[in-house]
Amino acid sequence: MPLTITLRHTAADYADVSIAGQRLTSFEPNALLVNQPFTDPCNPVEYGQRLLNVLGGPALHTLLARLPRTPHLTV
Repeated sequence: MPLTITLRHTAADYADVSIAGQRLTSFEPNALLVNQPFTDPCNPVEYGQRLLNVLGGPALHTLLARLPRTPHLTV
């Protein structure tokens, strides 16, 4: 099941985040780097955590938890 996250520029310094047509949150894209610079830009965990937070944080996490799990293939 694909999950489509839509980012829509709403003002000079804001964007809305929608999933499946439902607005989840809005955020200031520039604040991702200005207010809290990355300690290690190549660290995927730090980048992923920050992205998860701005894309909806707990609301996005709840939505993701409701998605069906992919099957695990045994080898």
